[in-house]
Amino acid sequence: MSSVTWTRRITASYGAIALKLVPRLSCWLILTFAVWALGHSSLLLGAEPAKDSPESQQREFELKRNEFRISLVSLCGTGVALVFGFWQYRKADKWKRAEFLATEMKEFFDDGDIKNALIMIDWAPRRINLFSLESQNSKDYPKVTRQLQVTALRPHKLLALNLDFDSKTDVAEAEPASGNKKSYFSPEEARIRDIYDRFLDYLERFSSYLQSGLVSKKELDPYLRYWIDDIAAYTADPEEAGWTCAILAYIEFYHFESVQYLFHEYGYDITTFGELFKKQSEVILDEDLARKLREACKEERREPES
Repeated sequence: MSSVTWTRRITASYGAIALKLVPRLSCWLILTFAVWALGHSSLLLGAEPAKDSPESQQREFELKRNEFRISLVSLCGTGVALVFGFWQYRKADKWKRAEFLATEMKEFFDDGDIKNALIMIDWAPRRINLFSLESQNSKDYPKVTRQLQVTALRPHKLLALNLDFDSKTDVAEAEPASGNKKSYFSPEEARIRDIYDRFLDYLERFSSYLQSGLVSKKELDPYLRYWIDDIAAYTADPEEAGWTCAILAYIEFYHFESVQYLFHEYGYDITTFGELFKKQSEVILDEDLARKLREACKEERREPES
C-alpha cells in the first residue's frame, strides 16, 4: 500500500480524535459544576442558624438562601450555555464534515484514472483513453472489453493462465511475470491494473474514514453506494460474472482488506469464499478460472507476509 494511503489514514485517525475532544471537555465541565454543587449542598438543605438572636438568625438564613438561589441560577445558566455551545459545535461540525467529504469526493471524481475506472466498471466494451493521449479521436484509444479486464486483473501467479484472449498488443515493454519469461502483462493490461489500484486505494481511504468515525455510512451513500452496488451486483451474464470474480479476487489477493470492510458495511461479502463469488463462479463459462482464482487467494492467505 502506498505511503500516501497510510498518511491519509493517520490524518483521518487524528481528525476523528479531535472531533471527540470537545464533547468530552463539556462532560468534564459539567462534572466540575456538579462537584461544586455537592460541596454547597448545605445551602440547599438550609444551614442551621447560629445560636444568636432570632432576628440575626433569620437574616443569616435569608442571606444564605439568597446566595444559594443566585448560585443555582448561575449554575443553570452555565449548563444552558454549555448545552447551547455543544449544539452549536455539533452543527458546525456537521458542516465541516460535509465540506471535508465534498472536497475529498471532488478530488476522487476529478481524477483521470478514476474516471476511466468508473467507465470500465459501468460499461463494456468501450474505447478508453488508458494512456492519457492528447488525441480526441476515440478510435486512437484501445478497446477495453470485459475479457481484457479479466486477463489484466489476474493475480500475477496466474499470469501464464490461458484465457483464450487474442491480444494484438505489443508486449515488448510490458511487465513480465516472475519465473516465466514468456508471460507478460500487455501494456493495456498493466495500465488497467494501475487504474484499478488507484481506484481501490481511494476506497481504502474512504473506508479508513468510516472505521475511524470521521464520516458515516450515510454521508458516503450519495457518492459511493451506486458503485458499490454495481460492483457487487449479481449477474447472469457469463462475461459480467467472470469480471465480478476477477475484481473480487484482485481485491482479496492484493490485500485490500479495508475495501472488503467497506463493502461489508453495505451488506456485501466480497471474499472469494463468500456467497457472491460462489454464485458468480457457477455462471461463468470458464469454471477452471474461478477455481484457480479462489485457490490463488487461498494460498496468498496462508503465506506469511514478508
